[in-house]
Amino acid sequence: MSALPTLIRVAKWTMEEKRRTLAGLESLMANLRANRQQLEQELEREQQSARHDDEALVFYGNYARAVINRRETLERSMAELQEKIDFAHQEVTEAFQAVRRYEIVWERHQEREAAEERRKDQHTIDEMAAEMVRRRKAGQLGDNRPRGMATAE
Repeated sequence: MSALPTLIRVAKWTMEEKRRTLAGLESLMANLRANRQQLEQELEREQQSARHDDEALVFYGNYARAVINRRETLERSMAELQEKIDFAHQEVTEAFQAVRRYEIVWERHQEREAAEERRKDQHTIDEMAAEMVRRRKAGQLGDNRPRGMATAE
């Protein structure tokens, strides 16, 4: 069972790597969401500008098509990334469960060893107590001899 602590450390390391990967993916998703929000804000500014400026209105159609394409690209990227995040989240969960299983096995092993040690200690204490009882009884037998009898010396 001495390999189990090493297995636990490796499983924890693997789980932490998966967590870091998930955190990186979630950070990337946050960046994509920020980009999408920035794009929407730019679009709103351009719409305001086009409403008040006839020259800007001429170019707004091309700009709007470009924004639509960028938005679609961002949405596709976000959808693909969400699938990766979901998969990474599942991997982290599975890695955590593996670590927990190994830890439970190790804890049970340690509990069994502790119980065995307590059993051995109790057996030793019981043997010592039995020996003390035997010695007391042997000492009492020597003291309970009839008084008139002489001891052989």
